[in-house]
Amino acid sequence: MVGFRNSTRNETFSVEQHLRFAMSYLAEGAFSEAMIAFKEILRHDFSNESAEIGGKCCNYWKVKIEKIRKEKDKKSFSCYKAGNFLYEEWRKFILTFNSSKENEIIILDCVKYYVLRLALEYLKKAESEEDTTINVVPLFALIGFLNKILRNYEEAICYFQKVIQIEHFNADAYAQLGNCYELQGEERAAKIMLREAFFLNPAAVDFANLENSQLILRVSSVMKQYDIASGAFVFWIPVYARVYNVFDVKRELGDEEVIRIQKDISNLRNELENNQDAMKNKNEVEKFKAMLLIRYFWLYDYFQGKENAKDEIKKVEERIKDLSCTIYNIFKNSI
Repeated sequence: MVGFRNSTRNETFSVEQHLRFAMSYLAEGAFSEAMIAFKEILRHDFSNESAEIGGKCCNYWKVKIEKIRKEKDKKSFSCYKAGNFLYEEWRKFILTFNSSKENEIIILDCVKYYVLRLALEYLKKAESEEDTTINVVPLFALIGFLNKILRNYEEAICYFQKVIQIEHFNADAYAQLGNCYELQGEERAAKIMLREAFFLNPAAVDFANLENSQLILRVSSVMKQYDIASGAFVFWIPVYARVYNVFDVKRELGDEEVIRIQKDISNLRNELENNQDAMKNKNEVEKFKAMLLIRYFWLYDYFQGKENAKDEIKKVEERIKDLSCTIYNIFKNSI
């Protein structure tokens, strides 16, 4: 990179040019050089907010990166620990250094690009070392997530698939996979994966890490018009997504899955009818109803694909109506 010279009084000083220099340095992790550029900007424009936040970023990350290098030299930080440390520090950092101003967003993006790439490098080294003491599920999940943030969607998809191969019922991995497909514009695949995630366990899905999910936003916006207990809100997302045809892409169930769903329904109904103490809590009642409803909808879709299943379909519809007339009416009107 071509560096810059400190300007003299006879030269025209360009704030924008120095900001470009500084941001280039930030993206490379050259925090000392970036700090010099920001200080030069403040020497000419002492109230420049972009330079102020840039300088704070440099001070913050210079200390963190030096700490990792020292710990690595002492061998007290494994590659996995170093990568995870950088990610956790990034999460703390964005809570403090947040902005809606264009120049400042670009500065933060430059820092993000460097820090998360470095975290990814450490985590990939941890994977290649094949350390048997490391739980590969959180390792693969974090590698996938960082790739998603850095817009390496194909790579992210590969790692979330690895997680699912190990943990077949990992709801958050399905949700992240769906989010990757959605960000790539593959809406059909996104719907299938998100539908799967919310069927498996809505509470396990980390909503904060679903980036720009218009599908989830669409469902959440519709749900605001209904009286849904706040503690049960996430459990109702797949129900409303089904009746409003947001999750309108279905897959065929295997016989074992049908048996498992029927068993789940039996267990949930017993809990709803017999656990009187828990059912005094509105959130708990709403959670159980939502979990039952989504399983009935999966059964409904299964029987819809079968011949001579009119009786079974009618029974499922009656169960849905017993649990929620509101959902039943929306559902029937959408058919």
